[in-house]
Amino acid sequence: EKQQLYMRTGFGPVPFRPDREREQVVMGQRTMTIQKDWLRGLGEQEGGHYNRMVAQAMLIAAERIRIFDAEDPNTKVGAADVESAKERIARLKRGQERIVVSASKKKNLHTVENKENRQRETLIKFSKNCCVAGCAAGCRKRERAFIIDSFDLLVYKYKTKDSKLKDSIKLKDATCFHETRANHELPKWEGNFHERLRVDVPERQAANKNPLYLYSDDPVKIQRWKRSFVLAKILVSENDRRALKFSVGRATSQGLQKAWGALVRYYEEVTSTKEIVKQMGMRLMQVDLSRGWTKFKLVNKKRVDEQRRRVEQQTWAARFMFERLANLGSTNARSSSEVRESVITRIQQRFRRYRQDTIFNKKYPLTASMMSRLQEAKSGKLVDVEMTSVRTETAVRLSLMGKALARWEQDKDYLRGAKATYSDEADGTVGTVTLYVSDNLASLSFASPNNEASGYGTIAKADWSKYINMDRISSIVLHSAPPVAGAGASGIEDGGGNVCWLTINGPRLAWDKREDVDDQGNARWIGSEDGLLVPATLARQAGLKWVTLTAKDLHVEGLRLRPDEDEDKVKTFARLHFLGYSFDSSQANGASPKYDFPSSRDGAKAAVPV
Repeated sequence: EKQQLYMRTGFGPVPFRPDREREQVVMGQRTMTIQKDWLRGLGEQEGGHYNRMVAQAMLIAAERIRIFDAEDPNTKVGAADVESAKERIARLKRGQERIVVSASKKKNLHTVENKENRQRETLIKFSKNCCVAGCAAGCRKRERAFIIDSFDLLVYKYKTKDSKLKDSIKLKDATCFHETRANHELPKWEGNFHERLRVDVPERQAANKNPLYLYSDDPVKIQRWKRSFVLAKILVSENDRRALKFSVGRATSQGLQKAWGALVRYYEEVTSTKEIVKQMGMRLMQVDLSRGWTKFKLVNKKRVDEQRRRVEQQTWAARFMFERLANLGSTNARSSSEVRESVITRIQQRFRRYRQDTIFNKKYPLTASMMSRLQEAKSGKLVDVEMTSVRTETAVRLSLMGKALARWEQDKDYLRGAKATYSDEADGTVGTVTLYVSDNLASLSFASPNNEASGYGTIAKADWSKYINMDRISSIVLHSAPPVAGAGASGIEDGGGNVCWLTINGPRLAWDKREDVDDQGNARWIGSEDGLLVPATLARQAGLKWVTLTAKDLHVEGLRLRPDEDEDKVKTFARLHFLGYSFDSSQANGASPKYDFPSSRDGAKAAVPV
């Protein structure tokens, strides 16, 4: 009988684990002994024999640990559990225990060789003058070799290992297309290949060169090439590539990591138990030294942690700066529209904060009773209006000429629309109306009072309004400054001057052409035959004649003043409009002032093309 062996330590003798007999298990009709390389060859067989035998051996080891734990009085493993474990071990050895495993064939990982030793595939390219569509016999074709390494397409002159590198193409800049003999015939296929990749490179396209064609006999390899092009466009930064490499490594070695993790955890548990027992013994034996040693370890740990944290911070800072510089190199400057949008957004955000603060402090100047300019325009305003319009015949003869005018003279209802564009009976004397803008901002309406509706209410606005389409207004001339609130008299009815006088012009019918009516009422058309000749000539940047008018001064006799106004203290100025321009004079005193126009050396000067 063998004697138990012990190891001498500072805490006393520690027994060695006794030698165990090799276990024998049954697999079908075979009896196998658990030893080194006892599962070799089973991974290539179908049916999951390899996984079944591994699970069977691990279950036997687990039951042995339960029996070993029963010898320790501190565990809760009883005699019944020991007998149950022995019975299960016997069933596992005879192969009578039901074990469910997934039947999958063992996968072998392929070793990636260096780019100098890797097999080079076939690449075909055509010369710049090659007609790929026709591909005549005289077209020049070049056969090259290539490999894909680190998201780069390396092109070699020959397939030999000592061949010279001809070109390097970034996969993220190129675009690939999968082609087969069934759906693509041109250019002509090489040898007995049935699939290929067409690669469009921006540099070659800019130089008016043809694409590159990658050939291989293995369809799986072509799919891997295509996947490399896709991943190259996604994995742009180095961190993305590092994360993908880590994920692939974890996925391919999942089973190995589980086994290794279980082994490490078991070893750490045993080692930590021994370390705890050792420390407890030393603390009891060396109580005085234990306190100093504990403080020494804490101080040293704090210093080491600070050094390690400083090194990590430097590493992360360098990596962060590298990525930022790389991104700055590939980032374009913002356009003017983007800068304008960001500035406006920032102004709006700050105004909202200011408005919320002032409303909270009850200092916001705009109250609920105030209306915006748009709301005032929709609600309407009482004004004095005089409307004049051009007759249909005048508008047609000023706008049309040639065959179009002859067609209208044959049928004068030819241009009449089903819906009126302007209000009927637009001409009239000066009258008081409500001027307002429609809700959709499409028309400018003039509401007159009627017998059924009192005042200028909603019924009058809805049923009896004259209107002008906003998109047909060509210009607005302000003859006087807009009224200022709280500036004395509010209008003509009060005898004041705080009013606004303006003219709204409709669409321009013609240029350099008008209607002349004599004393008998006969109309004739004078000027250019083509009313659009001047705009067309300006668009072609051709030469035109220019008419220039100049006003140096303006003298007014008998200016009407209010009785309470002093003639010597009254100051007025004149506003002159002609040829589409507006000029303001300098201020003058008295009831008969003389106005000067100092806007230029020659006075008020305007010119128009004819």
